[in-house]
Amino acid sequence: MNKIFTVAALALCLESCSGTATLPRGNWAPTVYTALRNVLDSCQDGNYAVFDFDNTSIMGDVEMNTMAWQTENLRFAFDTSRALTVFTDCIPALDSLIPSLGVSFRALAEDLASDYSALYGKPFDEARMLPEYDDFKAKCWALAAATDEVFGYETGCLWPLRLFDRMTYAQIDSLTEEAVEWSLGLKEPYIDTWESPVMGKAGKICVSFSRGIRIAPELPQLYSALAEKGIKPYICSASMERVVEELACNPKYGFGLDRSQVFGIRLDGGQEAEDTVGTSYAKGYPMTFMEGKVETIKTYIAPMFEGKDPVLVAGDSNGDYNMLTEFPGMRHGLIFNRDAKPPIRNLYVVKPDPESIPGKYVLQGRYFAAGTLVRDTENKD
Repeated sequence: MNKIFTVAALALCLESCSGTATLPRGNWAPTVYTALRNVLDSCQDGNYAVFDFDNTSIMGDVEMNTMAWQTENLRFAFDTSRALTVFTDCIPALDSLIPSLGVSFRALAEDLASDYSALYGKPFDEARMLPEYDDFKAKCWALAAATDEVFGYETGCLWPLRLFDRMTYAQIDSLTEEAVEWSLGLKEPYIDTWESPVMGKAGKICVSFSRGIRIAPELPQLYSALAEKGIKPYICSASMERVVEELACNPKYGFGLDRSQVFGIRLDGGQEAEDTVGTSYAKGYPMTFMEGKVETIKTYIAPMFEGKDPVLVAGDSNGDYNMLTEFPGMRHGLIFNRDAKPPIRNLYVVKPDPESIPGKYVLQGRYFAAGTLVRDTENKD
């Protein structure tokens, strides 16, 4: 974590030896559009493309928007006896200090467990009036951010998913759809701020984060053009696989994928609607970030295409750097400009000549507040 589609008035037909692929000009930057045309013109049936999802296929982060919706609406399934376990069991060192907050993980987690006990079982309209409600919201988000800050990507990816404890996948599907619809329905994305009272072991906590999701129409159009040409699009995301599927595979959002085309963080246990979500990463399945994205592609996608590399890879952050650089057969790497730092920043030219022949990596500008791409390489947020 919003998605509002407009129909492009202009379409350009691209001819190739295996058929016609239609890709509207839209707001693609000139060098990006040329690169995409090169892929569509030169690649025949039996190839594939791989996209990151959050802030690449969509603007915003679907998992984080779902977590925010879940937290502020108190949509949890575990009881008070499991609260402290849920908040702590994937944190490697509870007494570690969180530099940005000056408190320990243990203090935050124990405050959360205390808040949860005060809120549990009460009607929502009653619970939201209690001081524990604001304390819970702020400290829940703070703890999620701190796991990534202190312990890195792996812990940071798993901790928010512990909030699904005791939920079935059907419940997660429903929760995600509600969150997506609310996020898409915002007049515009915004920065939300959650502030706790001065209470508990961790005291006052204040956090700010982005709310909202947008889908620029160019992305579903690109997915469609690739599929039309016989270049199968896949998603490889560091968000929970099931959460991404709820958006990427729902026909009303336009991406046109089925679940077999989505790879993301996968938890252990069954994957059917009635199954209860697991508590740890699925054994033997790659963690789909950084090097894990490459492993996922090589293990699960490439074998379906005679071991070939993807012809197009798209991403926005250093979590995508490995899959953008470790496939020599890739024709182009499409990078969405979010003012990222190296190493991904070293891959592209910030202001290419619009008339130049695109290099291997091309940069696409965007304007999240408006939910649009821009015909430039600039990040206008």
